[in-house]
Amino acid sequence: MAPPAPPPSRVFAELDLAPAPEGRAGLAALPGREVHVSGSAELSARPDRARVSLRLGSRKEAAVAARSSVSRRLQYIAHSARLRGVPEENMTVTEDFSRVENTYQMEAEAFLPSASCKELVCIIFSDFGKMQSVCNLLIEKLGTSVTINPPHFYHTPEAIDTLRFCWEQN
Repeated sequence: MAPPAPPPSRVFAELDLAPAPEGRAGLAALPGREVHVSGSAELSARPDRARVSLRLGSRKEAAVAARSSVSRRLQYIAHSARLRGVPEENMTVTEDFSRVENTYQMEAEAFLPSASCKELVCIIFSDFGKMQSVCNLLIEKLGTSVTINPPHFYHTPEAIDTLRFCWEQN
């Protein structure tokens, strides 16, 4: 989806009818009059990164079974992302293993690689097409065993510095 078109440029001018101070009259100014001009600008750019987090979980009677269930899915997620060109350093995993009543619960939230029972996987993408491809594949292959949160789009500090530099050059 394309960002909205920027608003048209506007210039504001004010005509001051008071006499010009001594020595201020020049070629461009009429004697006794000055023009004051002010302006503002806005710069926008599309984000250059997106962070996607995924959540996995398993609850089993045996601790090994809970860990194994989540571990297999995490390995699949990491492998799928790597095959599509996502570097390992762009994947992070947070895990939580706990006992709930008479069962063991493993959950994972990710920022990718690793294995555990409760895991959060987070993947950073610079290619949004690749992001969509990976997310679609994981939904297709893992179904409801994984929850994929909507992407969080943002600018890297380098992208912001580039925008500032381009702005200062114009």
